[in-house]
Amino acid sequence: MVLLLFVMYAALATFILFLLLRKFVAIRSLSRSLRLFAPLFVLGLVGLGMYNAYTPVVRHQTIVIDKKMDKPLRIGMASDLHLGILFGARQLDKLVDIMNREKVDLILLPGDLMDDNVDAYRKENMQPHLGRLKAPLGVYATLGNHDMFGDSARIRHDLEAAGITVLGNQVLQHDAFLLVGRNDDVDHDRPSVSQLLENHNTDQPVFADGSPPDRSRGARQSCLLTFKFPAMSTMAKSRRQT
Repeated sequence: MVLLLFVMYAALATFILFLLLRKFVAIRSLSRSLRLFAPLFVLGLVGLGMYNAYTPVVRHQTIVIDKKMDKPLRIGMASDLHLGILFGARQLDKLVDIMNREKVDLILLPGDLMDDNVDAYRKENMQPHLGRLKAPLGVYATLGNHDMFGDSARIRHDLEAAGITVLGNQVLQHDAFLLVGRNDDVDHDRPSVSQLLENHNTDQPVFADGSPPDRSRGARQSCLLTFKFPAMSTMAKSRRQT
């Protein structure tokens, strides 16, 4: 699926270049150049994708909130893993090492964990490696669009078998905070964050895990942090610690 997407990008870029250059370059020469450009463009995207996959970058961010917390909460987050042919057991081991080194309290995995299905994940026996991902307050995931292209039941099953709690349009009530998990918006029936929080005490810190974020007024008023970024570590602190 990712390769097909790269081919589509290359086709679009080639078409745009053709429209821009056809008045300035002979059609025969332009066509010959674009036939060379298109595969090189695809190879460049593949190379860039592999570089990003094999060289993870950790970003730190400290966020001060206005709700009471007994102590700062360290959250580790990684999205868009696309576990499959290109990203597998070795990369999962690197991710585990990063989370352990950062000493995170909570791990969030907001979407696109599998590359459309679990075929390569199962074939390469990645479950023991994903299962090493641990945090004192748990590991939680939501399903992205690539997790919902038809194999969502098996993806959910395999994530839960690895010890990860999958939040599908649900609210997790923790002693110290609320965690809202929503499916990707390809799920047209998913409720808004405000609807999910209707019967919950939002005086507690509220973290939303999912993609894309709910930008409604009610959601903005209730949620302190919404997670859907590349890998990072976030420290949430309170101005009103008890």
